[in-house]
Amino acid sequence: MFAYNATFDYRHLPELNHLAWYDIMQVAAYRQHNPSIPPCADCYGTGRLKRGYGVKSIYRMLSKELAYCELHNALTDAIDELTIMKLLNHEIANYALAKI
Repeated sequence: MFAYNATFDYRHLPELNHLAWYDIMQVAAYRQHNPSIPPCADCYGTGRLKRGYGVKSIYRMLSKELAYCELHNALTDAIDELTIMKLLNHEIANYALAKI
């Protein structure tokens, strides 16, 4: 199961806890995994953005669609998160570091 901020969904969907969960945010919000993070972005020493790493911000950063607005429902969240994964262009195996 791939989700953005997956720990939230994991806690609220206990019926799916038997699945392996991966947090897309653990890839998208880190400079070393997201080449779209600008050099001037404020990051921690770990490379994670200090702010602006929600779905909307990351989607805009990767897609260059600055007018994008998150609808925030189950269907569009899933589509947005898959789009983020597609734009990051990582092999599925690269998400192993994001297992929760």
